[in-house]
Amino acid sequence: MRMVSPDFPDAPRPFRLRFLLNPRYVANRLRSLRSPRDLASRVRLLAVYARDSFLIPPVTAAREKAGELRQEALWRLYLLGLRFRGLGRRRIEGPTPRLYCSKPFECLEVHEEGRAYLCCPRWLPVAAGELATAGVREIWNGARAREIRRSILDGSFRYCDREACPWLAGRSGPVSRLEDVRSPALRLAIRKNSDRLPRGPREINAAFDRSCNLSCPSCRSSVIVETGKRERLRALRETIEREALPDADLLYITGSGDPFGSPFFREWLRGLNRDRAGGLKAVRLHSNGLLWTREAWEGLPVSVRALIASAEISIDAATPETYAENRRGGSFERLLENLRFIGGLRRSGALRSLDFSMVVQENNFAQMPDFARLGRRFGADRVFFGRLENWGTFSAAEYSRRAVHRPEHPRNRELRNVLAEPILAEPFVRLGNLAGLPAAAAAVAAFAAVARMSDTPP
Repeated sequence: MRMVSPDFPDAPRPFRLRFLLNPRYVANRLRSLRSPRDLASRVRLLAVYARDSFLIPPVTAAREKAGELRQEALWRLYLLGLRFRGLGRRRIEGPTPRLYCSKPFECLEVHEEGRAYLCCPRWLPVAAGELATAGVREIWNGARAREIRRSILDGSFRYCDREACPWLAGRSGPVSRLEDVRSPALRLAIRKNSDRLPRGPREINAAFDRSCNLSCPSCRSSVIVETGKRERLRALRETIEREALPDADLLYITGSGDPFGSPFFREWLRGLNRDRAGGLKAVRLHSNGLLWTREAWEGLPVSVRALIASAEISIDAATPETYAENRRGGSFERLLENLRFIGGLRRSGALRSLDFSMVVQENNFAQMPDFARLGRRFGADRVFFGRLENWGTFSAAEYSRRAVHRPEHPRNRELRNVLAEPILAEPFVRLGNLAGLPAAAAAVAAFAAVARMSDTPP
C-alpha cells in the first residue's frame, strides 16, 4: 500500500509538487524540525513519496501496458487463425460470424431445491448440478458445466434454445461476435479452448425462493409465500455466502419472485454485510415495484443500499385495466407512485442502472410503444420486451390464445405492425427474442440507416 506523508496535501501530483518547490513552505517545514531524528524521519517520508509518485507508477504502467499489448497480439493471431481455418467452410456456407456467450463462463443461477444452471433454465435447460449433493466449486467445474462451455467454444450452442433466448436472437447482452469479446479472462479461455475456469462465478442469480406478493398468470396460479422451507432456504444462502460470494462481483435477487415480497430475501438483504458479502461489488434487484416504497428502501442498512447498483421492474402493461389482468393483485396507481420514487433513486445516482420489462402477449402487445414511453417518463435506461413463455400455468389452448408472437396467431400481423413503430427502434428499447420478427428487424435497420445519415450513432 502506498505511503504518503501527512505533511503533503492529499491532492493531485502537480499541486503537491508546487508545495515542494515553494521556498517559503520548505523554510517553514525546516523551522518546525525539533531534532536530527525528526529530520531523518521527514527525509524518509519524502523519499517514499518521491519513489511512489515518480518512479514506481511509470514502471508499473509500462509493464501493464506491455502485458496488454502482448495479450492483444495473441488474441489477433488467434482470430486470424480462425479465419484461415474457416475459409473453405465459409465459401460453402457464407460469411456467418462466429458467436460467443459469456453467461456459462460467468454466471451461476440457483433455483428451487438448489438446482444450479449456467443461464436461465428456459434458455439453457441443462442443469449443471445440485447444491444439495455438491459444492459450488464442484458444480462450477463439473462435467456438465464443462460440456456446456464446450458447446459455446465450438460455436454449436447445442444446449441452448435459440428461439427462446433473447440474447442469441438479438446478439446482445452476453452474446457477441467472437472478435468483439473484450474481457481478458474470457479471451484467454477462448484462446486456450478452456472449459475449466480458475475462479468461481462472477454473477450469482438467487432464484431459489418463489415468494411474491402477486400471482401473475404468466408465472403462477396463486400467491406463493414460502414459510415451511425457511431452514432449507437458509442452508442454500449459507452455501452461497461461503462458497460463491468470495469470487462474485454481482448478486442478483431474484429471478423467481420479488425481493421485497419474500420474507427470506428481505431478511437476507437486511443482514448482508461485508463478512457475508465477501468481495461482492454490486447487488441487482428484480422486482414488480409494488412493495419498493421509500419505507422499504430506508429499512435496508446504508451499507446494503450502497451495494444495490441496478434494478429491473417487471410491469407487463401500460394501462390500469391490462395491469389488473396481467399483474393479478396489483394496483397500477400504487405502482406509478413507487416508480416516481425508484426513478428518483436513478436520477440521484443511488441506482446506476434502471430497466423496465414487459412480457408481450395478446392483451398488451398494442401497448408496447406506450410502455416504452412509460420507461422514458420514469428515467429507465432500458426497456425490455420478451415473448410469453409457458411455465406450466397455461393449458395448450390458453397459451396458443395468448402467444401473439407465433406466426399462426390471428393477430400476429398486428404485432408486426406495432413492431414497426419508430420508438421501438430507438437504442434504449431491447426487443430480445422478438427481434427476429421481420417487421422488428426492418424497423431496427431503418433506424440505423437514418442515424447514419444524420451522423448520429444508433
